[in-house]
Amino acid sequence: MKQYIEKLFQSLIAMALLITAVLSICIFSSASILDEIQNMEDVQIEEEPDDSVVVMELNRPRDLLLEQQLKEYVEQYRYSGQDIAYCIQDMDNHEIYAYNADQDFFAASIYKLSLAMLYEDMIAEGIYERESLLYFDYSMIEDYGHLLSVYSPGSYVPLDDILDILIRYSDNSAGHILFDHLGGWLSYKQMMRGYTDVECEEWYTYDNITCAHVVSDVLACLYENADRYQHLIEVMTEATVGMFLDGNIQIGMPQKYGSYDVICNAAGFVEADIPYTIVVLTSFGYNGQQIMADLNEIVYQRMCEDVLQQ
Repeated sequence: MKQYIEKLFQSLIAMALLITAVLSICIFSSASILDEIQNMEDVQIEEEPDDSVVVMELNRPRDLLLEQQLKEYVEQYRYSGQDIAYCIQDMDNHEIYAYNADQDFFAASIYKLSLAMLYEDMIAEGIYERESLLYFDYSMIEDYGHLLSVYSPGSYVPLDDILDILIRYSDNSAGHILFDHLGGWLSYKQMMRGYTDVECEEWYTYDNITCAHVVSDVLACLYENADRYQHLIEVMTEATVGMFLDGNIQIGMPQKYGSYDVICNAAGFVEADIPYTIVVLTSFGYNGQQIMADLNEIVYQRMCEDVLQQ
């Protein structure tokens, strides 16, 4: 019996030693595995570059050829005794090509663009609706234009109709109704300053004076907020197809013109391969239409070619 107990005791000791050895091996193996995992996390895996991804360079160099062609064109009129100003902005890169851009010009009906934009802003903000009625007073008659052929003084006119007639027919009485309902001409001028950072004395006078720089700023706001001004842009596109800035390129671009005596002005934008805005102000009378058409053709050709040459 004593011998049996001794053998049993020895067997238990041997079994305990075996279990201890197995546990030691497991613990060691686990530690090794953890070390391997940690080492794998520290390894930086270098990915192969994907040659199929093309990174487009957005910042293009200034188009010196365009700048040269524009200056060569206006040089022929330097000693004519009449004036030209232009301001062109590449709306991708915001490069500006300008000539006499800060020189004062009589605006003529160019002012109607920013006036219409002010009302489009108020419609978007819920201040007016397109169906809102504005009173047409006798004092607001400026000439016998399209408005007087469809509405009589002393009546209420839907805002949407006034805005359409303002741009489509460049109607002066429509303009008078709109700026009068803003509080008058000076109130309109103060409100439209929100579209430009240009500071000048003309903001405080009753004169209808502008410069290409100011009109270019207005156009940039129009282009960059095209969704808000969609209705206005559609009417601008339909109003003077194939005329003024569109005279040579004939693409049907949104534009607003202004003419009075020798003044012939136009402002618009073009969705070319490189979209751009363009303002041309002239004192060449009817010949100003050809000048602005030629200048816009020069820009249009470069803005289409430039992308193809990259």
